[in-house]
Amino acid sequence: MGVGWVCEDTFWVMQHERQQTFGSGLLVVEKFHLFYAQRVKFSNVSAFSCWLAHRGKPNPNRADMLALSPLYRYSRSMIGFFIKKAFFDGWDNLIGIVIHNLGFLLVMLAFMGAVSLGEASMALSLLAMLLSLGLFSFFFAATASSTHSYSCYERGGFDGFKQGIRESWRHALLFWALLVLDITLILLVIPFYLSYGNMVGTILSVVLFWVFAGLSLAMMYFFPLFYQMRGDTPLKTLKKSFVILIDNLGFSFFQAIYQIVIFALSLFLAGLAPGVTGMLLASSDATKLLMYKYDYLEENPEANKKHIPWDELLYDEQESVGHRSFRNMIFPWKD
Repeated sequence: MGVGWVCEDTFWVMQHERQQTFGSGLLVVEKFHLFYAQRVKFSNVSAFSCWLAHRGKPNPNRADMLALSPLYRYSRSMIGFFIKKAFFDGWDNLIGIVIHNLGFLLVMLAFMGAVSLGEASMALSLLAMLLSLGLFSFFFAATASSTHSYSCYERGGFDGFKQGIRESWRHALLFWALLVLDITLILLVIPFYLSYGNMVGTILSVVLFWVFAGLSLAMMYFFPLFYQMRGDTPLKTLKKSFVILIDNLGFSFFQAIYQIVIFALSLFLAGLAPGVTGMLLASSDATKLLMYKYDYLEENPEANKKHIPWDELLYDEQESVGHRSFRNMIFPWKD
């Protein structure tokens, strides 16, 4: 049928139909697309929709095709909304974020005090640092409960914080062990092999660095994923964290850069905002948005994972966040 050039993008035609149909009408059109795409043996509904949108246009130019590329359009849509949601979720819960960050600052002071004990007793210092990391892990787990509530447009309060500790203590124990492993790799093991100054030491250092990087990236999803799937065991949650990391590698790298930017900004605000809580909130938002993708793929097992209709999947979330103006941010009661 001369559709070798089809970009397999549903955005244009869906947007066109959304303007002309309402409610179940759009669903009827989508079902018709599914039926007809199967009848004429297109590869999937997206291919048929793109052909339908471009019929009579056998030679689209490269710029148009790039603009209609599903990877370009939907990735940009999802990432842009992620940044917007993370910012406004933080703004709407700024007081709670500052309170949680005060707790993290106290944990940091405890860790610094543990390090200073090294002058008196190295064994005592190591034990105190280990306990400080454990305190951080449990506080991190409880704070993740709060950021999960923020991401869902709720406020769990102190009761939600306590419930987070009760629900996630097993995950906090594993997170503690992973945190110790991560810090040991980057501060002790990798420098040790680099000190060899030979090819073997360099190769081992590079391999271990990527182990450190992969574990650090997967840990971004660990607690947010637990609060999305509370029935999972700690090891199962860790396994799913790696699955999400590998399946969304590009977005995970973007999120890591975003976290670094948040960390740098936090330094100028003494760690009070966005701080560790803001970084955890961003992870909670990212994980929540990615779950829409997996819900969609579960309901549509034949769908192409590279062509996710993010605009459709995030429609309700976009409505929940709504349009925000600077005036609304400062004086919300005036709008």
